[in-house]
Amino acid sequence: MLESSGSHSQNRLTLLTQKLADLLETSADNVQIISITDAADEPGSVDVTFAAHGSPYYTPEKLNTLVWISRQDVSSSSTAVIVSPMATTI
Repeated sequence: MLESSGSHSQNRLTLLTQKLADLLETSADNVQIISITDAADEPGSVDVTFAAHGSPYYTPEKLNTLVWISRQDVSSSSTAVIVSPMATTI
């Protein structure tokens, strides 16, 4: 889940995608933002579901853990606040 904190959502999406790619040591082309929806339990926040493909393969649990451990770095780079990561398989 991400809490928005800026006005240029497309730019933030690009920054988030690149930061996730850097974190996972893969190309930004291998990171897919699957959905962005309003978060019912966190007013002013959105849920972002993402997936990463390519080599190496990471389970959703591993992706979530990597994002959670690096949440300060991801947040500062994408002007978003990580509340809880939500990775999925595709």
